[in-house]
Order: sequence, then C-alpha cells, then structure tokens
Amino acid sequence: MPSFVAVALEGDFLERLPEIARACGCEPVGTVQLFTNWTSVAPFARRTDYLTAAISGKWTVLMDDWNVTDYLFDHPEVCADLAKRYRVRVASAFAQSVSGGCGYRVHNRSGARARSVAVLQDEVLENLGKPLPGEDTSDLEQHDMFSVLDVLGLIGLDVADGVEASTRCAMLQLASKSGQP
Repeated sequence: MPSFVAVALEGDFLERLPEIARACGCEPVGTVQLFTNWTSVAPFARRTDYLTAAISGKWTVLMDDWNVTDYLFDHPEVCADLAKRYRVRVASAFAQSVSGGCGYRVHNRSGARARSVAVLQDEVLENLGKPLPGEDTSDLEQHDMFSVLDVLGLIGLDVADGVEASTRCAMLQLASKSGQP
C-alpha cells in the first residue's frame, strides 16, 4: 500500500501558496506558476523544496515531499490558524504503509478542530470530535489509507482522482534548508 500526506483548504488557494508555505516556516523562491493539468505539476510533487497544489472540486489540495504537508499534519494549531484566518475548512490526512499509521483532521471555519483520528499499528491514538456524517467509526483501529480517503470523500474531497483530473494546478519552489534555491 502506498503512502501519502495531503492537506486541503476549502476554496481556491493557488495564488496563496507563498502565504501557506511561510506559515510552515518555509520561504518561497520566485512566484507561483500556474498550470492547466496535473501531469505538468506531478513531477514536482515529490521533489525536494517544491510545493504543488491542485483544485479538486471546491478544495485546493497541497502535495509535496512532505515538508509542508507533514508539518501541517503534525502542527494542527497551524491548520487551525489557516482555517480561522481564511474562514474555510482545512483538512489534513496521511497514510503510511510502513508504520501502519493513518489519520485525518478537519478544522472548521472558526479554527476549531471538528474531527481528528490517528491510528498506528491497529491502535487508536486519537479520536476527537463528533464523527462526520456518514463516517464509519465501528472499527477505527482497522482504518487504513482507503478508510482515510473514504472519510475525505464525505467532506467532498477527492484527493486521488480529483487531483489527477484537475485543470487548475500550481507549483511553488521553496528555499532549501541550506538557503540555496
């Protein structure tokens, strides 16, 4: 099973990638480059020091080498700040096949964490907030990548197919940790 980390903001945030990167302690290099298909952006999604994004339905999905996205999942307070600042829902999710971990967090427009689940090796580490309408909570310890993708679908977010079919995408280069672009 593959691994992923994705973060999504409800609305169009392609032009605001520099603001999001800065909120995560990253410094943009240059300007946001816009594209009309995911295949143009996909090669940069896993390259070091690039932040990519695609519009999927009414969400902007962020993907990268886990620099920004992993930071956002690990720092829910930053997601809460983004949700409150832009008055939108923010969702962060991950699935990691090697560790057997997965999880998702949804922040509402006020920044409050509406729902949060984290599972590691069949142990529920986090189960906060009211379940989302339609969310299956009967066997949380058995959640996996597909369960996470199903939950994201409940809020209208299609990370896999939605991103692949996107006709509005963006890429932003970030300064490397050593300070060289």
